[in-house]
Amino acid sequence: MTNSFEKHGVTHLSYSQASMFIADPARWLLSYVYKHREPSNAAMERGKAVETGVEHWLKEEFATLDDAIFEAEKAFNKATALLCTNEEREKELKNIAGMTTEAIDALKGHGEPDTYQEKIEVFFDDIPVPVIGYIDWTFTGKIVDLKTTTRMPAAMSAAHRKQGALYRKAKGNYAVEFLYATPKKSEIYTLENDEQDLKELHRAFVCMGRLLGISNDREEIAALLCPNYDSFYWSNQQTRNKCREVFGV
Repeated sequence: MTNSFEKHGVTHLSYSQASMFIADPARWLLSYVYKHREPSNAAMERGKAVETGVEHWLKEEFATLDDAIFEAEKAFNKATALLCTNEEREKELKNIAGMTTEAIDALKGHGEPDTYQEKIEVFFDDIPVPVIGYIDWTFTGKIVDLKTTTRMPAAMSAAHRKQGALYRKAKGNYAVEFLYATPKKSEIYTLENDEQDLKELHRAFVCMGRLLGISNDREEIAALLCPNYDSFYWSNQQTRNKCREVFGV
């Protein structure tokens, strides 16, 4: 029998889906049931580019910091060539060298990763579809995930704690570290007790299934929700326009 997720074309879940659903169920419905895909932006591509540069340094035994920065900036320029304005590109391009440098400095001493971008699938007994994620790097007994930001957080974010809890469920007793890199400094936060985070993650998935189980008609489900435009999830004008089509406000 087709479950409520599959009836609405949701074949898998992720920690980012859970975070979006918790913040604004209407935004989640728009993305994963109505299949609205928001275009990438310069900040997102900056993060991917820094990761590209760091991975070049990790993989190439004789790679220098300059090599890593070159690869990161090249990846960013290619990805954003037709994506955004020159002003947006230049703003983020200025951050890449510093972020790449800080991330590499923080990883010195970790050794060579065992895996890069390892795909994980996690199953919960009462969730009929898999939860999928991708781990940046695993070292011996340790998971490290890179986050680039222009402002250093005082602690690991709630969303990232849930991400780390999912990783730990997939990998067992691995330590989970989040490496935050700004253009001027880096910080590593280690996930401590993830029991509550995993419960909250699971609860979000259960609520998604219950919401979708109300009706086979996505419009009936949309009629039950109201978007919260104060959320950063609605910052893209194209997405806001699509939302008004679906939710009528």
